Amino acid sequence: MKRQLAAQALCVAPWALGLLSRGCRRHVRQVVILSLSSGSTYADPIKPTQSEQTLAERQFTWTSAAARLERAKTVIIVGAGPVGVELAGEILTAYPDKRVTFVDMATTILPGFDEAAATYSRAWLELRGVELMGGEPIERIGADTVLLKSGIELTADVVCATRPAHSSFGPHCHSCP
Repeated sequence: MKRQLAAQALCVAPWALGLLSRGCRRHVRQVVILSLSSGSTYADPIKPTQSEQTLAERQFTWTSAAARLERAKTVIIVGAGPVGVELAGEILTAYPDKRVTFVDMATTILPGFDEAAATYSRAWLELRGVELMGGEPIERIGADTVLLKSGIELTADVVCATRPAHSSFGPHCHSCP
């Protein structure tokens, strides 16, 4: 019997999978074949929140975020990986006069990507006046502020937090059999 299940994976162990489904129910499933798609942990409005159960609720979030971005003069993007760089490209294509700043722990954009792609992207962003603040550890991200561990607080009309998928899989997972 083939069966698909979409849920948040809590842990993976040999032949078993610990899951968290809608409604916060925990499950342990035995598996023979597992296709694990790690997903992402991006903040809203990029990803829906738990409270957005209908398309109308999701549409309201998109419309509100678009209006806020349209009014903004300044934008901080936390994360200079592929999602952050793509987001900056989308913003600057639609709104070329926005002042965009990247803040990232990495010292370069697109770490791990081909150097030619990173160089091209950096040149494209710099041509449009983007400020790149690399090597900056972050203490806290707010709706319109980013506090760096150095104590410097950056402000913008909009802060977009992008970060890669993180998993908690490994030998320290105790909720699987």
